[in-house]
Amino acid sequence: MIDEVERRLRVGLHEELPPAPRTTREFLEHLPMDYAGARERDGFGRAALAAAATIVIGVSIVAIASMGGLKGMVEPPTVVPSAEVSPTPSPTPPPSPTPPPSPSSQAPSRIPAGVTVHSVSELLEFRSSGRIGGEPVWLRGFWSDRSVMHSCSPPESPPGELQIRCHDGEWGITERDEPIGTLTVESRFVPAEGPALTPFVDEALAQLLFTLPFINGQHYPPVPIVVVGHFDDPRVADCEPNARQLCRDRLVIDEVVEFDPQAVPTPGVTPSPTPFPFDDPPPAPMTADQCAGDVPYSFVGWGRLSDYGLDIGGDEVVYIVVTQEPLKQGTGRKLCWANQWDQGLFAATRIP
Repeated sequence: MIDEVERRLRVGLHEELPPAPRTTREFLEHLPMDYAGARERDGFGRAALAAAATIVIGVSIVAIASMGGLKGMVEPPTVVPSAEVSPTPSPTPPPSPTPPPSPSSQAPSRIPAGVTVHSVSELLEFRSSGRIGGEPVWLRGFWSDRSVMHSCSPPESPPGELQIRCHDGEWGITERDEPIGTLTVESRFVPAEGPALTPFVDEALAQLLFTLPFINGQHYPPVPIVVVGHFDDPRVADCEPNARQLCRDRLVIDEVVEFDPQAVPTPGVTPSPTPFPFDDPPPAPMTADQCAGDVPYSFVGWGRLSDYGLDIGGDEVVYIVVTQEPLKQGTGRKLCWANQWDQGLFAATRIP
């Protein structure tokens, strides 16, 4: 390595070097190399010359290194922080990301440990026996919405919203996996066979519970649900006097704890209709008198709703029944229709 240093030093000395430090120049200028006692102190002289040479070589090496001549051979000086300056702490490495849950893992239940979750029959029994008051209660069952648009007779006095007047029983929670009711072809609403109740749902929760879509032309099936609610709501005071007890016993939903419509198998696709015009028409899914009773009809048979100005079903052929005259003045004629697989079921509307 010494030979390499000397070689690079000789090359570097042909170039312009930076001036040596002032202290080094002063030391060399006052170095006693030619006084009379130099020979007598030959050992000291050689030592001084060696020291001077070492200093010169060191300065030259630094100079050459500053020009890049010894790049890669001179290590950078070690910087020791002063006692007053604390070294900058190393940044703490970020925590390792939590691995996502396995697709097969189930979400933990939101029901706290030790909480009693009642069935519909238990809740109704405990309420009627006075074992439940206005405290929060938990309920598990199946939610379904089978509400239909219909008119109601005018009330004698302004009803309270907890009365759910005229629509009580059209939506709610059943104990069994069944809809809360079914509308028959005779326009009768048949309630569920098992225990059921219709709770009061605030607008904040209505978007969640009342927007289940129709699937393949059929109602969405009942969805498992767990809710927290209470009885004896203060809005009882707004109810009509003869409905106060009904309103006291109305469960008001405060929170929907579990409700996952995507976990419920939905109805399959309805059968494709028979090509039309029919060479051999299938059996009629309904009779004319089921539409409006024993009245004259202008049309009974298979056809398309678009022929009557209705934007329903496109070019699909359905069984259509149209009254000859309006049933009531100013209401328009009644039109009923049914798909060929809807035996005993139909829909109705009014047309000019």
